[in-house]
Amino acid sequence: MTCWSRLYGLLCLEVLRQWDFVLTDMEPFFEQCLGELTVALGLSVES
Repeated sequence: MTCWSRLYGLLCLEVLRQWDFVLTDMEPFFEQCLGELTVALGLSVES
């Protein structure tokens, strides 16, 4: 539930453009969050 709520919240904030005052490019932040979620779920990341 924690991973789902974090991912859902991140997507909602991006869609509603709530990050615009902080970030001009969401992609690096989104990639970092996905990496943290994969570690939390015990998944491996392929390069």
